Amino acid sequence: PSRTMMTRRLAECGVRGVGNVWCKSIQCCVATRGMATEAVPTETASTVVPQLPKVAALNLNDTEFMRLCLPKSTANQLTTGGKMEVLERQPTQAALDKLAASSEAGAAETARIALVGEQGLGKSTGLASVARECRANGWVVAYVPDASLWCDSLQSIEVSKRNPDRLDQFIASKEWLAQFVAQNGDTLGDIGVTGTYEWDTPLNVDGLDTIKALAEFGINALDENGDGDATIAADVVGVVLKELRREDLGVPVLVAVDVYNAWLRDAFPKWKDFDSKVVTRERSALIRHFTKITEAPAGSKPLGAGGVVVAESAKGGEVALQELVGFDKLEYQAYFDDEVHALLDHFAQQGYIPQMTPQQRMVLRLILSSKPRELRKHLSSL
Repeated sequence: PSRTMMTRRLAECGVRGVGNVWCKSIQCCVATRGMATEAVPTETASTVVPQLPKVAALNLNDTEFMRLCLPKSTANQLTTGGKMEVLERQPTQAALDKLAASSEAGAAETARIALVGEQGLGKSTGLASVARECRANGWVVAYVPDASLWCDSLQSIEVSKRNPDRLDQFIASKEWLAQFVAQNGDTLGDIGVTGTYEWDTPLNVDGLDTIKALAEFGINALDENGDGDATIAADVVGVVLKELRREDLGVPVLVAVDVYNAWLRDAFPKWKDFDSKVVTRERSALIRHFTKITEAPAGSKPLGAGGVVVAESAKGGEVALQELVGFDKLEYQAYFDDEVHALLDHFAQQGYIPQMTPQQRMVLRLILSSKPRELRKHLSSL
């Protein structure tokens, strides 16, 4: 809208003398001066000021963990002044509370949570924050940053040795194992492998007695030159997840999948096999390894201790998670007033933006989007 139209719209809301206000495309910059004090009601002595949400400034280790979970663009938006800073929102805390109840080995069932909401409302950031908190509390985290990448057109595949009707995605499997080791560190070296497995490969399989050794075996089974066994990595993912489901594992496990709605199709139209036939979900060995846990029957316990959290995204297509059976739905909405004020207070305290008067905050709240993604862009322009 033009400056004249914006001024008129603000005047209709009781705000006058806004100074310079302009919009360019979806990004708005605000520079206010001469604000009318009567535009904002004054607080009385009896006013109760609620406690504002917290903005968490992450340390280096937590920042690196989050970067492994989030798209690069989202991670960059959350980074201000060289530090990643995350607003702790209510649905994120609600998910952590639900997971805490199923973190003990004696829990009756595995918590299963779906993070839902419109695009740009912070579901991916919330999912990554849940994973970060679980990892900080000693959980093992099995995280899939973007499920849609495993059912897209560009897949490096081989026919599975274990089941010729299935396809092994060896590059995607190898990359996931590398991320899994990076996110969980030395914890994996303390968890033993109890099962006995037959490996149809000429590679040396001695010493695979911990989860970490097993994962590294899958990572190194195929080198950068293409030498080795391309089918091992997908098999190792399956064995790792099977071991993590044990009742006697000793630590809780979080299985987290972003863009999960991409997997809720019977077939993936963009993905074709060697005969140019569309690949069905049942034929992807890698996806099946995860859905054995995420889509276990309602009321069952696919993990000894821990939980499953998935998030939807417009990137995954039109299939939404609201109808997903057996999951508690937690909805992310646009920022509430107290969340906006928490961000403004934090950024002002850190010196990223100037201190803002109540009148300036009102204008910002009126004309700027309350979506987390957009609000970050607008604040950066200030």
